[in-house]
Amino acid sequence: MKQPNSLFWSSKTPSLPWHPGIRNMLHYLALRSIDLRLLQDALSDAGLSSLGRAESHVLDSVQCTLQILRAALQMPPADFSGTTAITREQGQQALTNNTLALLGSLPHQRSTHIMVTLSGDRVDDFNFFRNLLTAGMNIARINCAHDDPAIWQRLAEQVRTASRDTGQPCRILADLAGHKIRTGPLPEVPGVIHLRPERDRLGRLQTPAQMTVLACHKEIALSPAGVDCLLLMASGSAMPQQGEDLLCHDARGKERVLVVERIEGQIITLQAMQGCYFTAGNPWQSRRRRHVQGHFVGIPQSALPLHLEVDDQLLLQSQPGTGTPAQKSRPARISCTLPEVVAQLPVGQAVWNRVLKVPCCAPPKPNQGVPACKQAVVSTFPD
Repeated sequence: MKQPNSLFWSSKTPSLPWHPGIRNMLHYLALRSIDLRLLQDALSDAGLSSLGRAESHVLDSVQCTLQILRAALQMPPADFSGTTAITREQGQQALTNNTLALLGSLPHQRSTHIMVTLSGDRVDDFNFFRNLLTAGMNIARINCAHDDPAIWQRLAEQVRTASRDTGQPCRILADLAGHKIRTGPLPEVPGVIHLRPERDRLGRLQTPAQMTVLACHKEIALSPAGVDCLLLMASGSAMPQQGEDLLCHDARGKERVLVVERIEGQIITLQAMQGCYFTAGNPWQSRRRRHVQGHFVGIPQSALPLHLEVDDQLLLQSQPGTGTPAQKSRPARISCTLPEVVAQLPVGQAVWNRVLKVPCCAPPKPNQGVPACKQAVVSTFPD
């Protein structure tokens, strides 16, 4: 079996105690470092193990499969006497032992443990914890990527108190957070509100599009929750009235009509019967009261995605800064929220991105279209 990625075998890696489980993990990483799907299909077609359940005894599975293939081809058996492999029985026993040590003994009349991830929002709701235990929770998981140590301690205390109260044993697992590696910021462009009415397959209007605005005479920095933008009224302009038509020119210069559907204080709900694109500064005016007029403002800016074509490169840079799209001979660039990691990456290291679903260092398949790298995307290094 070939060695795993050189990252695991570099001279910088401290010496590891060669426990059989560590060897098996390295064998598993080596096995999964290549695409096995075609081989697995061929093995299955031949009635052999596809190596799909080899996690606990990788080398043993590969060696057994090779011996069967050699026998089928009337070849002499291979000599594996110089290797030490965990057998299937040993691997399964190790998994069982580790499961019991980590999760506890099996529940009564059940072959599975129930683990529940706790929410910090329910930390003061004792009945919530009590009900979880009576419903069968065996392990309470605290996700340390959220909340803070005070909340984690309070969650653990609630679980312990509920466990004593119900007589139901429960283990607590704290899932420690690792480095939160994200892509850096992207260029910002003026935000756009796209109103899109629902239509049937013949194009007939089914449901008008809606937009919620805050009517005001002075622009404010933050809009209330649930408000799409500000309906800034010109000096001396009165408030729009319910049922009134507002004439607009959208971002394309198209003439559109927005109907005042509902007014609650300064909050106005507008309806559109046609598709509209609004950006900050687009004007509006009442159809029948021409002095009632103003502009749309307060539309948040949007991050501009970096669009990647097949065979494009995306450079992951260690310097902080805003990402840039490709320009002529210069590939697109994106920064990283943990720049120290970039210097540790060897040549050939795959960088996976949760939105792209493809390695940043490799082109997407033709049927995947054009991926877009978006802001604050999780990046991982699978090797």
